[in-house]
Amino acid sequence: MGRFSVAITATLIWVGGSFLSSVTAESPKPVPTEYEMAASTLARSTSPVWSLAVSPEGNWIAAGNESGQVIVRNALIQKTAHVLGGHTGIVSALDFSPSGDYLASAGVDGPIRIWHVPSGRLQFMLTGHTNWVTDLKFSANGELLASSGYDRTVRLWNVQTGVQSSLFEGHTATVRSLAFAPDGQLLASAGDSGILWFWNLKTGEHQKPLPPQEAALQTVDFSPDGKKLLTVPQEGKIQIWELKKKKSERSFSAVDPSDTDSAPQAARFASGGQTVLVGTRGGRARVWSVETGKLLQSLNGHTDIVSALALPRN
Repeated sequence: MGRFSVAITATLIWVGGSFLSSVTAESPKPVPTEYEMAASTLARSTSPVWSLAVSPEGNWIAAGNESGQVIVRNALIQKTAHVLGGHTGIVSALDFSPSGDYLASAGVDGPIRIWHVPSGRLQFMLTGHTNWVTDLKFSANGELLASSGYDRTVRLWNVQTGVQSSLFEGHTATVRSLAFAPDGQLLASAGDSGILWFWNLKTGEHQKPLPPQEAALQTVDFSPDGKKLLTVPQEGKIQIWELKKKKSERSFSAVDPSDTDSAPQAARFASGGQTVLVGTRGGRARVWSVETGKLLQSLNGHTDIVSALALPRN
């Protein structure tokens, strides 16, 4: 058992190697308090897991593996509902629609698949990327799906028709991570160039980016209130940005100098934006305070890279 600070009931899912695990924390009060944490293995994949998603209500968990499978698990009864095929090779990106009825998947083969979750039926196959797809994000209203990839592009898709609605170009290297602003007006994209771009979804134009980073950016995430932005470069320095001023509010290293396996592999806001969850090369999921930049908890159990983190949106 371990302890860390949470604001409300939350479920943390983390994945490393071939293991899909969960940690739950329950709080009866809407203020940060310490609560017990318990870890358990939910499922095992026969192939290393590369991507992970949790439906907004927490009813469904999806994991994409190295063999091209997407494993969809019913979290309420803790049973596998579907094993979705069709991808060739690594499935590196997954995201549930806001309703939880649809799941988008993509990977090294390029095409994006949208699945109807309850039935496991393939709804659309979206083609356009010419290389590995690195990230997928549904918009808050569920009408758009954003995708990024090794082809240095960001694409928007109409979820109702399966048609590409916008193509954003300008990145000079692989685009690794995407995030929609909570108000639905902006899309942020970041990658190996070290520059984070903002795209106006009404005009399709890019806005002034954040100051360029010295290292490739592998994660970008908006806080739930849309006022802050999280970026994590490969060097391991967590940056919290004040979005309105496009100014760094806080930065701290997530790397332990004495531990070469502490470098971040995945990160995102949690606890209403009060903490940052970081998955490391050494198999740990670490919880950092946004306010102080201090490590609150290190969650152990995996023996390989923690490559993905997921939380229900609600």
